[in-house]
Formats: sequence, structure tokens, C-alpha cells
Amino acid sequence: ITTTEMSFITSINGTICTKTYGTVIFMSWESRISFLTINTIISIVNLIINIFTVYSIYRTNQIKNQSIKLILIVSISNALFAVFGQSSLSILLYKGDHLSCPVTWILLIVIEFCMYSSHYLTGMLGFDRYIRIKYQNNYHQIYTSFRFYMSLSLLYFIISIQAALGAIARFNRSSSLGFTLPINILMFMAVAFFYGRSIQTLRQHQQKLRKNSIVKSSVNLTRLATLYITTNAIFAAPIVVVLAYYFKKREDAVNQEIKAVIFYTTLLFSILHCPVNAICFLKVNRQARMMISTLMGKSIRKGSQGTEPGEEIQLGSIRKFRSNTVGSETSTQM
Repeated sequence: ITTTEMSFITSINGTICTKTYGTVIFMSWESRISFLTINTIISIVNLIINIFTVYSIYRTNQIKNQSIKLILIVSISNALFAVFGQSSLSILLYKGDHLSCPVTWILLIVIEFCMYSSHYLTGMLGFDRYIRIKYQNNYHQIYTSFRFYMSLSLLYFIISIQAALGAIARFNRSSSLGFTLPINILMFMAVAFFYGRSIQTLRQHQQKLRKNSIVKSSVNLTRLATLYITTNAIFAAPIVVVLAYYFKKREDAVNQEIKAVIFYTTLLFSILHCPVNAICFLKVNRQARMMISTLMGKSIRKGSQGTEPGEEIQLGSIRKFRSNTVGSETSTQM
């Protein structure tokens, strides 16, 4: 049976309308369950870690810092991706061959919106750091709260358009529209250029700060932005390459089952940047590290209530050592 005939059959039984996500119909049930399980695990980890990141930012009272506020928005976006975007992906994996075109299109818009939101917000974080570096003394006068929220609103407007175009371009009957491909290519090229430029600028500034022995926190926040952008670029690269390759190849030139496995593998790999970014924040941000250390200390104290006297003395020594270590750190977070 040919790909065209298969597309015609599926359009009768319950349309799977896309050339990429729609390849799920060619996968075996065991493969679909495997991808569904992996996606569920990633979504749970993504949700827990990003919620904890949001909690740590509020708990340590860093919300007043505009750059940290942007990281908070990124974490909230990633948590919502776990709830809505990855849930939509699970529905496609489980019921993809029994969904109508309108339902499939709605699910794709949700997935595309969540993915673009995460990547573009990270790009905005790089832009924020770039402004901070270039206009160190006049940052708050140039990038005011009003301009911050205006740029955030404009960004979400662009994300909405990009998500709609991305969902439209996935459909067999609409992918030939001339305006979708150029706009998508231009947007991706702009993001790729900005990511590269941001990484270069941030790394140069980071080296300059270290060389001049500037406050360690300045290096940390700059390093954090670099980690976010680099992580997104690394995890997104495989699926971008795969989509570009499949666009150039004729449908009957690629085994559809292999195409489906490769596409969904790279898709799930790209989603991993969400929990990894949150881990980067919890590892780099000093206040978050101290909060985690405090929570762990409380857990140790609760666990030591039923210990022997000798064990309590040892635990007390450990806590004393930790408090001395924390007290010796003098750097503050921007």
C-alpha cells in the first residue's frame, strides 16, 4: 500500500492530517506506548522541577530582579508545557489515528505554542542580558518595566502567529502554501542568529568579569543566561535538522515507520531542555542553593529525632560545618 493510499484510508477512518506528527499511524502499538511512557516521565520531571524553581524564586524573594522575573516566566511556561503541551502530545500518541483534523489541528497549536514559548522566552533572556551588558549604568532607564512587559506582549504575539503557521504547515493539504515556509525559515534564522550572538556576547562579558574580579553573582547570572541559550540550541538542533531533511525528501523516499521513530525521538529530546534549564538555575543561583541546603538541613534534623546520642552529635557537627561554609560566601545575586 502506498503512502498516498494510506493517507486516503486514514482520512476516511479518522484523519491524521500531518506529515510529521501524523506519522504516528505508521508506528507499532508497542513503539507508541514506549514514546507515550517516555513523554509522561519527562512531563512529570519537567513539572516538578519547574514548580520547585518557581517556588524557590518566590521563597528567596528574587522576584524584584527583572532578569530573575524573566526566568520565573520561563519556568512557568515550561511547567504549563508539561501540563498542556505534553498532554496534547500524549493524546496524539495514544489516539492519533482516531482524531479528526480539527481536533488534531488544535492539539498541534497547543504543542507548537508551548514549544515556541519556551525557546523564544529564553531568547528574550539573552536579550535582557545583552542590554544589561551594553548599558550597565543606564539599564533601568533604558529597559524599564513598561518596556519589559511591552516586549513580553510583543513576543507572545509573535509566538501565537508562529504557532499557528507551524500547525498549518504540518498539514498535508496546507503545507504547500507559499507564505508559511518563508516566514518559518525567517523566524528560525532570526532566533538562531540571536542565540549565537547572545552566547558570544555573554561569554565575552563573563570572561571580562572574571578577569577583573567583579562580583561573583554578576558572572553567575550571565553564566545562567548562557546555559539557558546553549541548552536550548543543543536540544533543538536534532529536530530542526530532521525536519529540514524530511522537507527536502519525497514522502515515498523515506520509510514512514523509521521517519516516525526518528521524528518523535528528536521531539522528545528537544523537550528535555525544559527540566535541564530549571536544574541549571537551581545549581547556579546562590539563593536557590542555600534554600535547598536549608530544606535538606531540616530533613536531616527531623530524621535525627530518633537517633542515638552519638549520632545526634555527628549530625550537629555536620550542620555546624555547613553553617560555617555558607557564612564564608560573600557574593550576592543581582
